[in-house]
Amino acid sequence: MERQRIGTIKFLVTIDFECNFKSIQLICEFIFNLLNNGYLVDIKDKRDSFNFQAPVMLMQFLCNNNVSINQRKSLQNYHKSFNKSPSIFPFSPQSRFLLNSILFIQKSPFKFHQRSPYLCSFFAFILTFISLHSYNTKHQFTCIISTPLIFQNYKDLFYHPKSNVFFIESQNNSISDHNQLTKSQILPFPISQIILLPSQIFVELEQKEIELQNMKEQYQQVFQDNINLKNQFEQDKTAIIKKYEEEQNKVKQEFDENLTKQKSQLQQALSKLDQIDKVKLEQEKQNKLELEKIQQYNKSLSFSNTYKNTNCSVTEAGKLVADIANNGNYNFCLCEQAIPKTGKIQFAFQMISGSSFMIGIGFREIMQKNNYQNCYNAGTYLISYGGYTCSHHNKDVHDKQLSFGFKTNDIIIIEVCIEHKYIKWIRQNNPYATIVLDIDTSQQLYPCVGVQYNSKIKILDSVPV
Repeated sequence: MERQRIGTIKFLVTIDFECNFKSIQLICEFIFNLLNNGYLVDIKDKRDSFNFQAPVMLMQFLCNNNVSINQRKSLQNYHKSFNKSPSIFPFSPQSRFLLNSILFIQKSPFKFHQRSPYLCSFFAFILTFISLHSYNTKHQFTCIISTPLIFQNYKDLFYHPKSNVFFIESQNNSISDHNQLTKSQILPFPISQIILLPSQIFVELEQKEIELQNMKEQYQQVFQDNINLKNQFEQDKTAIIKKYEEEQNKVKQEFDENLTKQKSQLQQALSKLDQIDKVKLEQEKQNKLELEKIQQYNKSLSFSNTYKNTNCSVTEAGKLVADIANNGNYNFCLCEQAIPKTGKIQFAFQMISGSSFMIGIGFREIMQKNNYQNCYNAGTYLISYGGYTCSHHNKDVHDKQLSFGFKTNDIIIIEVCIEHKYIKWIRQNNPYATIVLDIDTSQQLYPCVGVQYNSKIKILDSVPV
């Protein structure tokens, strides 16, 4: 037998198996993987009548077409012998049909490794199966391989009680036959520890597997991170949109509230303006009525020829009064018309001549008791040309120089309001020259004047503006 070189680390595999479907399938896959990956060094059946050479050569040819010329001839002879003397090979008709079919495949121009791995395993199983003598018989074969990695996929096969794997330590030793191996040359090696051998290939493959696993984990982590980032982005996006909508709703609500408030304030302001306009209109109307009343009152106002001192002369249809006694006494004359008890009334006196004048209002009954002479001490509210004031009920302002003075040709406007209990004097040519006194309204009041030393006073038909 041709001598083969054995590397530094090799494994001698002895397999005991029973020829059944499961065992044959595992063995065929095992042999095929050894051939296809270049791990098979040698293989031999323990029985002389069983030969793996032909089907192994066929599998080598189908795997990579790497078969020598002598191996091709041996394979062809094996095929011819099978066709000429089928009785030599105790195969079933189904097995012969399968063998012829598989041998026909080797003529295909395609390399075997280009087909699916499942098909490769199936062909390897069939070739080995038809090489066995009979079904359900026990067999054993040995092989030398260069790697332990293949074992981990065939634990069911190698954990057979009689199956063994030996670790061979050899330094370029030559082996001509497996039977020549001595016990000193082979050492039993537990199956469970084969995958832990410090093989450089195993270490590299394991490192590659670790790197691949790390890359896979990194990819999964990156993928998960991307998912997390996407989810976080969606959450942030949703939160931002929600926050923006809440802020917009808040701004809108505040705007609506402010708008409603401003509308309410505007409505109130418009209502107030309407009220003011109404009041103003009413006031204007009232003022107009009062003005008409004043104008009407002034037109009808006249000095009385009855309620006066005998030294007073009333002329010009009751519009002019004059002192005719020139006796040094203040002679008073009342007007015929009483001051209205409602509303405000105005009337005006003009100093026509003389220098001694007193003007104002008075109680007719009290003045009548004094014979309408020197009535400035009781029953009247007066101012004199010299600026003195006279008050019927208030001694604090009576006979005090609190008023402005006036002289001939001056026009004095008098304003009286019984409802508000006041009298006001205004000098026409100087609106800032005014004085106001409280009045007693318990009795009827009348406009009146006092003249002395031939002085004259006239009632104007209208109040000058």
